[in-house]
Amino acid sequence: MRNKITKLRQKAGWWRRLGLLMASCALLAGCAVPSFLLPPTPVPTSVNAIPSKTRRPPTETPLPTANFQARATATPKAAKKASPTPSPTITDTPFDVKATVKIAVHLPLTGDSAAAGNSLYNAARLAVRQLSSPLNQQGIAVELVAFDDQHDVETAVKNANQFTADPGFLCGLGGYNYNVMLQVEDIYHQAGLAFIDPSLTAPGITEKRYLEINRLIGRTDGEGIAAAQFTKAKGFKSVYIISVSPSDGKKNVSGFLNTSAELGLKQAGYTITNLTEGFKTIIGKVTYLKPDVVYFPGSAIQLGNFIREARTAGYQGAFIGSESANNPGFADLAGPLALQGGGTFFTSTSAAPGAYPGATQFVKDYQAAYGANAAMNSNALQAYDALGMCLKAIENIVAKKNGLPRSDQIVLPTRQEVVSAIRAMQDYPGISGTYSFNLRGDPLQVDYFVYQLSTSDPKKWGSNPLVGTFRTAPPL
Repeated sequence: MRNKITKLRQKAGWWRRLGLLMASCALLAGCAVPSFLLPPTPVPTSVNAIPSKTRRPPTETPLPTANFQARATATPKAAKKASPTPSPTITDTPFDVKATVKIAVHLPLTGDSAAAGNSLYNAARLAVRQLSSPLNQQGIAVELVAFDDQHDVETAVKNANQFTADPGFLCGLGGYNYNVMLQVEDIYHQAGLAFIDPSLTAPGITEKRYLEINRLIGRTDGEGIAAAQFTKAKGFKSVYIISVSPSDGKKNVSGFLNTSAELGLKQAGYTITNLTEGFKTIIGKVTYLKPDVVYFPGSAIQLGNFIREARTAGYQGAFIGSESANNPGFADLAGPLALQGGGTFFTSTSAAPGAYPGATQFVKDYQAAYGANAAMNSNALQAYDALGMCLKAIENIVAKKNGLPRSDQIVLPTRQEVVSAIRAMQDYPGISGTYSFNLRGDPLQVDYFVYQLSTSDPKKWGSNPLVGTFRTAPPL
């Protein structure tokens, strides 16, 4: 045993001497030191550490991007591999800047949803340029920073962790994809950062009742109320109702039933089905009862097949569907038969900017800023208004905290103050509507739209006329 210990000590001494020899060699003669003799490279231990290739170099200065246009240059696959890079847009600052507030835009700017994401981002940029003056006059610059979620949950979570860790961000705009928003809204909530969504209609976005999360658009499960209002306004007397199992469909039928009863509409019949074709039994009841209209808030496939089969069986009344039918593919699926008889209608949570009375100037300004042929998403107005609400909340708090006369030191709002100010805001006069929020973060009143199918050609889908706008409260 003693001999083994002596041999081990001799071997360790040999390795120490070799290390000293190689180090001396490197210092005196410039020879290379084997990598296994060098100390290990330290690894970041922070849970929020971001690989250096995804971070802005510390020496890089954000540049004003008044003419910046985010471009969808990557394919979806390439986009998911790319590193999210914030793209700041800051207000012109020909004034003495005493403080800066940051607002995040978290949308898909590359990939398969890039066109919509960039349109919403452009609307937000326009809002910053046009609505930041009250803050600028108080010496506060507004910096809008865009983060590309790439329609990818993992990328979005990294982005959200990055900007919520920066206390300079006081508000945010987004998102566009339901599964992405469901994941990142928990991060916004934990960080206490207010976010306003301009486009997501799924009820689940506000079901968690986070104070930080609000939206400026109607929920899909509120379309049934608007459909009943339209049915009454159109002069239909009797209606046959077909319910489906998905929760949105059930809630829409429930809203339709309650509202139609209040309006005095006659319920000719009621059926629940999960069929996508082969509706012979239901159609037999419909052709026998001869209702003025059939309300069927099912999928585009269900409604399309039902209309074709019902028309073939001789039913000549009207059909009303939900936003599921608001798809060019539905025109081809339903075919020319959908245009016959009483016609086919469908409800929608959004409309082209021309449907809003105050949007004329917005459209002119948008085209002047981004080009006459610039894509404009149907929720661009809501994006503009969402940014306006962020700015207004910050403006009101700043005025209250700093008072007059103003000193060189500006006291900025806390995130919690911004969260509370947005949720408590009453009758904000936006371009797309006048907004106040309920306890879930949904608008107290919001517009729903009804379109009439006018073509069986998917390429002419945009020609479907708007035939009604109905303002209603979201379902409870």
